Amino acid sequence: MRTWASLSSLLSAVGLLLAACGTLPSVGSVAAIIPVGAAPAAGLAAESSAVWVPSDLDGSISRVDPATNSVSAKIQPGDARSCSLCLGAVAMQSGSVWVTSSSARLALVGIDRRSNRVSSSAPLPVFPSAVIADEDGSLWLASVLDSTVVRFNPASQQIVARMRVPRPSRLAAGDGAIWVIARPDEMGEGLIVRIDPRTNMIAASVEVGLQPTAIAYGEGGVWVIDEASQRLQRIDPNANAVVASVPTGFLPSGVAAGEGSIWVISQSAAGVNGPALSRIDPSNNAVLGSLAVGPGVPVGLAVGAGSVWVATRNPDTIVRVQPVGAPGGSHESAWLLPAVLAAALIVVVWVWPEAARAAGWTSRRRGDQLEALRRFSETRQTTRSA
Repeated sequence: MRTWASLSSLLSAVGLLLAACGTLPSVGSVAAIIPVGAAPAAGLAAESSAVWVPSDLDGSISRVDPATNSVSAKIQPGDARSCSLCLGAVAMQSGSVWVTSSSARLALVGIDRRSNRVSSSAPLPVFPSAVIADEDGSLWLASVLDSTVVRFNPASQQIVARMRVPRPSRLAAGDGAIWVIARPDEMGEGLIVRIDPRTNMIAASVEVGLQPTAIAYGEGGVWVIDEASQRLQRIDPNANAVVASVPTGFLPSGVAAGEGSIWVISQSAAGVNGPALSRIDPSNNAVLGSLAVGPGVPVGLAVGAGSVWVATRNPDTIVRVQPVGAPGGSHESAWLLPAVLAAALIVVVWVWPEAARAAGWTSRRRGDQLEALRRFSETRQTTRSA
């Protein structure tokens, strides 16, 4: 009986390990919490060697070093008094860093990566609210106040095109297009406007909900947060239409694509009581899970250097999240399942003969038991016949 108990215990342990293979963390873990400049903006950007975080309070840019998880430089793009109408944002293009800032006011500022100093400053005809770089090297800026999207040539430092778009707030670039969140005054629905860089004209418009607040391109789609419905809308660039609507957490405020996933920040989410980061699998539009990202209010996020970087206010920090594996499974569980199955086979092969011997389950004992059973059956039949 002792051997049977051992077998039972071992098999139970194997079962628990197998269950663990399917319950490893599906989002990731918080790797660092880094203090940055006051009131970090939603328009942060990340790359392999740095995370650039603008401040909407004093207009500074905090450069975070992923190797040390600390601010390695604080850059002031301008010396003007803070402009509350000029939102901070960062774009990277051909090795250069370009920023808009409340301290730079109506200007697009270039920063030298090596010296962390301002290398150029180009005047803008609009109050900037977002900036992004496209695949061809152009920079695009949106202005909510001016209802305008402008195209900027970094080489000549000149505006090369200007388009009328109703209250554009956020930008994304991908699939040979510029994607703009627009809010027409005369319509209830918010729009995603598609601009063709070849013609500098609007090529399509897609309704996405009453209150679109954030946008990202990647993993085969354009992803838009609709805060009103608290859903993530997926646009197919080939069809210029919403093809999926994914429920998110409470009051979602940002979205980013990278590391094979779509990432959404919100004030709370399923299983998380407080600010959360949720992970969506773009292959099936399923929410894989959510992770608490601390007490601060999440305002923006970016993906780079193998991590997800979440900007929060009160406290003013960058929360670094290290993703676990890839959607649909993790690197850790990839080797664990075969190992556990092999261990289970070894346990059964090793323990079963011993257990059988302990119970007397030999071929001779088995024959004796069968013979006794046959005799009992014959005796029972004789009794019934009598």
